[in-house]
Amino acid sequence: MWSKWYMNEERRLIEKAVKTFAEKEVRPFISAMEDEDKSPKELVLALTKLGFLGYTIPEEKGGSGVDWVNYGIVIEELGKVSGNMAFIALLQGEVFAGFMASLANEQQIEKFLKPALRGECLLGGWVTEPGGINDLGSFETKARLDGDEWVINGGKIFATNADCMDCAIVACGPVDEVPSADNIRYIMVPKDTPGFVPGHIENKIGFNGSRTGQIYLNDVRVPKENDLGLGTELFNYHMFLGYCGYAAAMLGGMETVFEQTVGYLKQRLSGGKSLWESHETVRFDIGKLWQAIDTYRNSLYGALVGMNQGTDMYLSMIALKHEGEQLMEHVCSECMSLYGGLGLVKETGIERFYRDAKMYSMVCGSTKTLTGLISSQL
Repeated sequence: MWSKWYMNEERRLIEKAVKTFAEKEVRPFISAMEDEDKSPKELVLALTKLGFLGYTIPEEKGGSGVDWVNYGIVIEELGKVSGNMAFIALLQGEVFAGFMASLANEQQIEKFLKPALRGECLLGGWVTEPGGINDLGSFETKARLDGDEWVINGGKIFATNADCMDCAIVACGPVDEVPSADNIRYIMVPKDTPGFVPGHIENKIGFNGSRTGQIYLNDVRVPKENDLGLGTELFNYHMFLGYCGYAAAMLGGMETVFEQTVGYLKQRLSGGKSLWESHETVRFDIGKLWQAIDTYRNSLYGALVGMNQGTDMYLSMIALKHEGEQLMEHVCSECMSLYGGLGLVKETGIERFYRDAKMYSMVCGSTKTLTGLISSQL
């Protein structure tokens, strides 16, 4: 049904292995995420142990060797089954681990990054504060050096893996000057550090199981060597690179909703004929959706091939997240309408992807923010 011109034997094996993992391990866990807001932590760590989340990290730093197409295939297959599982996995595999691989020294790589890539540690990355993620001047979380320790005080909101992470990257401003992109430092804080207290966990529209909540840091002391350094531009860069993961996850979600809807339309009888046979407008609408999804697939994997070749795809990744958010919401909405009343029923499964589509449009840069980012670079 889909054109996959970028596939080779290795990638077909990766696709098959992750698909099997998603169906056997992730799908049975969906109700726990949706109904109990339970984190898929153990599933993410298991996937990491298999090496499937290391395709954005060089082998010498504990990864599987950089191959962005392989990474896209992994996240796409997860996104077909669960948006939240794909979300936590892409944070672990690129946004957090990729940032650490770029900024951490050799000692920090051994202490923090390699254990994460071995599936021994679920990462968190906490930046957002009540004043927002972009207003660095209002940062209330501060770090001061006291001998051989950093002392951190403050708090974060919308922290993913808030109460289930093993170690988190915490963005901290200085105590003696106004916080800015030039003086925000990123410090590793293990979960069992005294003074670290998870707070309220939010009840969200989607990405249930991501354990998004508040974090309080009260005289948290960590060794000086836990400081990764000053790296706001680098953190943002890896967040934007991580958009390829969001794009792949959204693509997977679109495919599932589309394929499920086509199957339903071909089986649902009305007047002795299937809805597919008896309504030309239905086939026309489905044809338009297929064109949009397949075009998006080609754009995404074309960009990932470009990244493998060393091309700077920074703006393309922003554009892909922006376009994917709108397309996934459109695909889900159209397919829910084609399903009729059943499209609104939880057990049908489409409404979950529709809710997650709204989450994609907000996390790590809203749709309107991304439009501004693109225009500012032109």
